[in-house]
Amino acid sequence: MSQTLTNKIFGNSQIGAPRGQKRPLRPREVWAIRARLEMLGEARNLALLNLAIDSKLRGCDLVSLKVSDVFSAGSIRERAMVIQRKTSRPVQFEITKLTAASLISHVQTVGLSNDDHYSRVAIKEVIIFPHGNTIALSTVGSVR
Repeated sequence: MSQTLTNKIFGNSQIGAPRGQKRPLRPREVWAIRARLEMLGEARNLALLNLAIDSKLRGCDLVSLKVSDVFSAGSIRERAMVIQRKTSRPVQFEITKLTAASLISHVQTVGLSNDDHYSRVAIKEVIIFPHGNTIALSTVGSVR
């Protein structure tokens, strides 16, 4: 089949491109990501990765987590419960020791309070264009 005939039949989609759900990460790949984040000193990203693996929450729910959802009276909860945004159903999950350690180091490093979100990022420089578009030039890790 010629390329133009293929485009007419299948549209502009790529013929050999994989479709559907992606395969999950292998444990070896997850540990490689964790090791890289630890080497780079990315406490926030490491805490969010570990929390995502433990909770299996959607991205929007993970980003909206507050410190008070995981901490109670100055210590990490063994189990946390979050209401999902999409389904409005509560999800309960255990927090492993590895995740607890990364969450504690992130909270202590940045000095987050109970009302703060884990994923908050401070924007150092912003360019505002005439039509209201903004671009963040550089971001600095989480700040208070």
